[in-house]
Amino acid sequence: MKKFQACITAFIISMLIIGCFQYAISNDSLKSADIGTWVNPYKNTSLAGITANLDKNTMPIFGSSEFNHPKKSKYHPRVVFKNQQLTPMLLGTRFSQSMVQAITLAAIEPHMKLRKAVILVSPTWFTGHGAKPQGFALRFSDSEYVAMLQNEDIPYALRAQMAKRTMKLLSTSDSQEMFANLYNKVYLWKNSTAAERALCRIRLQFVSNRDRTDFVTAMKMDGITAGDTKVVSGQTPDWNKMYKSASAGAKKKSGRNIFFMNKNTYMKRFKLKMKKAEKHIPHMKLTSKNEFSDLDVFLKICKASGIKAKVIVLPINGFFYTRFGISANTVSDFETGIHKLAKADGAEITDELNRSFTPYFMQDAVHLSGKGWVKTNETIYKFYREKQPRKNNR
Repeated sequence: MKKFQACITAFIISMLIIGCFQYAISNDSLKSADIGTWVNPYKNTSLAGITANLDKNTMPIFGSSEFNHPKKSKYHPRVVFKNQQLTPMLLGTRFSQSMVQAITLAAIEPHMKLRKAVILVSPTWFTGHGAKPQGFALRFSDSEYVAMLQNEDIPYALRAQMAKRTMKLLSTSDSQEMFANLYNKVYLWKNSTAAERALCRIRLQFVSNRDRTDFVTAMKMDGITAGDTKVVSGQTPDWNKMYKSASAGAKKKSGRNIFFMNKNTYMKRFKLKMKKAEKHIPHMKLTSKNEFSDLDVFLKICKASGIKAKVIVLPINGFFYTRFGISANTVSDFETGIHKLAKADGAEITDELNRSFTPYFMQDAVHLSGKGWVKTNETIYKFYREKQPRKNNR
């Protein structure tokens, strides 16, 4: 009864709010050459904003908080690919793990002209039970979730698996759980009532208007101008030169700390957390079945829809983690599992874990420095240059 009353209340509130959105934001207002490498949470949850900026040279790059570190560096994808033909569509921020990315991928897949996708996989996603419900709820997008449910390029069984996992991850958010269940009834199970279908239409109209408004407002706040076009230089990046420059810069910013981290990051965030690290890291496992299953879903979506997938396994700061007792077997077991999964799903894999002990490669314990970004950007660029797959006409 309480859920029914909440549903009716949401219905009424949605109707009132929709009355405030009597104007439509055109797709042209969402387009800009800077959107691809723009890092902003409102971008990630806006299906219209993402799909309006997908062209034949735009390749989705799925990741998490590494896109924010170091965002102002000249080695960040935002700068490196500014004048390149390739436009990476960076998708993800903190709390964006495999299931969030799988939903987004399934939502945008019908709009992808370049049939390739990269996912940057952090080993720390695989601790504990995998994605945390609170983090998942924060990154959940109604519009992307519904687009996933409606995408018949994706096998029904796979969409049903994603729906079941989503309901579990939204169990701590009553309103989001309620609407996700509504979407499942209308678009997946197809056992909804007329009233539920009407509520769903109103809710999605509200969500669409809200997401477009948030997207355009965030663009303006971050100084992104609609309509800006890209100027392509045609020059291949000099990766060796860039790597040497980034290495020198990262070394200078380290200030000789024993973990080869950025000095400022170390002093502000890690120096005070040593006792916590001593208790936590020796018991750390990277074997979450949930996260491996979620990543498997992501790769199966690629396989089912004819998208060529690249998994880039990011390193960790080996100097930091071994100092506090992480087991070599823990890292080895994770590495074995990720390779096995990629092979089973027909995905390419670039494993950067062997760079975990490369000095200055990491800005902190888990985020790439400018030096680390150069190597990652080079891998992304070379993957883009590989032969383009055809769309699966299923």
